[in-house]
Amino acid sequence: MSEERQKLLEQKRQRLLELKQRRSANANLINDVVKPTKQSIDVSTQTIPIIISNTPLKEEITSVVTPAIEEKQLNTYDVGIQTTTQVEEEPKVIEPQVQPEFINKLDISSTELNQSIIESIKLINKLQITKTIDLKEIKEKAKINTNFIESSFSFKFERPIASVDLIDSSVVVCFEKSFEYDHDAIVYHIEDENLIPTNYLSCIPAITTIQFDKFSKNKILGFSINDKFCIWELEPNTLIQNPTLITNSSFFTRPKNWFSHNDSIILIKQLKLDTNECILTLSKNFILNIWSMNLLSSPKYSFNLNQADELKKEKLQRIKDAMYVGNDELVGEITLNVFKLVILGINNKMYNETLSIIHEDPKSLLTVSMISLSQGYILTAHLDWTLKIWRKGDNEPFKEVNFSKKIIKLIERPNFEFQFITLSEYQNKYYIELWDLTKQLYSPIIKIIEQNEPIKFAQFNDPNKLVIAKTKEFFIYNINTDFKFVMDENTYDKGLFN
Repeated sequence: MSEERQKLLEQKRQRLLELKQRRSANANLINDVVKPTKQSIDVSTQTIPIIISNTPLKEEITSVVTPAIEEKQLNTYDVGIQTTTQVEEEPKVIEPQVQPEFINKLDISSTELNQSIIESIKLINKLQITKTIDLKEIKEKAKINTNFIESSFSFKFERPIASVDLIDSSVVVCFEKSFEYDHDAIVYHIEDENLIPTNYLSCIPAITTIQFDKFSKNKILGFSINDKFCIWELEPNTLIQNPTLITNSSFFTRPKNWFSHNDSIILIKQLKLDTNECILTLSKNFILNIWSMNLLSSPKYSFNLNQADELKKEKLQRIKDAMYVGNDELVGEITLNVFKLVILGINNKMYNETLSIIHEDPKSLLTVSMISLSQGYILTAHLDWTLKIWRKGDNEPFKEVNFSKKIIKLIERPNFEFQFITLSEYQNKYYIELWDLTKQLYSPIIKIIEQNEPIKFAQFNDPNKLVIAKTKEFFIYNINTDFKFVMDENTYDKGLFN
């Protein structure tokens, strides 16, 4: 290599070294100046970053950058990576978490605390309440047809009611079993719309149904949910009475010539057999017993309906409900055939006392209630909101009525042919409506009661006296005997026989 070329290279190195030193000095100077604003660069026109500043050092910085351009020391940028100047992010300052300072209750001054309470009370007294909200549930009163109901009485109790029965001016109320009380039922005398207790009744089994003796006002019958029942003979001078007669427990007796119920009793009927006062009981396991009112240790007559005809093609497994449709007074030889029954099986078919099928409809849904009407007619209510009328001798329904509510119970009105009431429910409202099939077939003739609270049961204790019970309250409604039904002459519904 020639000496001239070597000197030239040495000068260039020296020149580059000076440029690097001057650039490093200028970089330190720019960092001390206010940071420039961001500015985007069009890569098609410019690749060298331009620094804009409003500080007085503008001329000095420009003079520093100019020699770099003259010497053609170009800084190149990858357009796919960076087109703007790099901006340094400021580090986030994490503030230390402030711990809450808890005050010891011993350090609180009672004087300051009392003063704060006084100031709060003064502030509350300055407030004016313009509107209040009552959060208590508003219960609507029952809507009663006052034209049909002449008068009504209501009686409240502290215990849930299980059963009620009336006769003349006396009423007996059976309560749900509770070990907090030493009595299960109370006999009252109604005087000036008040209940005056006269007898307190107690029983070991839990009584679910209670009623006055049909033949004697001084006797009361009580039936439990199982196969036990008892009889009280009322004594005016006794505070708490135990049953005078009660059926024996099947655990301690082994009957040889009669059948024990050993299941729930679903039918109770008082009869006279050769002028003797008796009770007919039928249980779900087909046992029919006739008891004397003077002896409950064993029945006078006992039948097993499921063994009455061994040649039956269809074997019924269990009874759901039953009705007695025979005479209340029987004379002569007592056999099973004299007790006329309508038995509803769990298969939704109806049988007589010999378990022969008398009515069936394969299309019918489950039967929820049934009653006996006059002249051999039977009425049933079903889950599909329909009523079906069955005529004696016909296997299939005679008439079918579609109803607008779900029927819970059918209750026939005594001494009034083809009149009954329905206890029904629709959209959380409960209705009691009166029907008369001789006047109108497809709808009730009058609505008696409409209310929001559930009705536990309804019953006629007299043709003109209706009893409605809720959980801890029952009502007595006296029906207006002079009420006249006004029917529309132009309606197409003329009743069952028109």
